[in-house]
This record gives sequence, C-alpha cells and structure tokens, in this order.
Amino acid sequence: LEKGKIIVLLGPNGSGKTTLLKCINAIVKPTSGHIYVNGIDMSCMKRHEIAQQISYVPQDHKTSFPYTVLEFILLGRAPYIGIFSVPGRKDIERCHEILDSLGIRNLSDNLYTEISGGERKLVMIA
Repeated sequence: LEKGKIIVLLGPNGSGKTTLLKCINAIVKPTSGHIYVNGIDMSCMKRHEIAQQISYVPQDHKTSFPYTVLEFILLGRAPYIGIFSVPGRKDIERCHEILDSLGIRNLSDNLYTEISGGERKLVMIA
C-alpha cells in the first residue's frame, strides 16, 4: 500500500477482509506469507513499533471506563511515552493539535461514553 493513498477492501462475506485487517494490525499472525511495514517484516517488529506505524478505527467501539475525550486520545500516545510513564505537556499539546485539526477540541472534557456515534468516530481517528 502506498503512503497517503486510500484503498477499498471489498469482498463477499467470509472472504477474509476482517482477517486481513487483523493481520495488518498484528491482532492475529498470518498463517502464511509476510507483512512488511516500510520495508520491515512485521514479525520482527515490537508491538510499540507497530503501533507507531499503524492505527485502526473499528466499526464500533465501546468502553466501560468514563474517559474524557482528551484522556482517550492520550491513550494513543502510549507507544511514544513508555510503559510506566505518564503523558507530559508535549503529549497533551499534540493531542490538542489533533483535536483542533479535526474541529473537535470543544469535546476535550466530554466523556467519551456520552458523545454521539459520529463524534466517537472522529475521536477514534484522532
């Protein structure tokens, strides 16, 4: 897949579209073949390295935790922060930039569980 290109993955039910996406996102391992990310075999990459290169917006996402939108977006910074570290000022600023770019900074303090489905999609993209 070329960087910056949008593609469509189309096929009948049961043809493996979801399985392919799960392999690309390292949720499941391919039973054959290899997946390369920027020329590197994904099987040789660490989880946080994959997370820095690939993101995924599922069809539906629910959480039981009452995160604010800003806290939810900060979860996406985990691959850059470290396992036992906390987000710093630069991480929060980066999240604000992303919220601004999507026109949803006004949602920062809202609970993710209480915003609309369309707003949740935008937050997942962020």
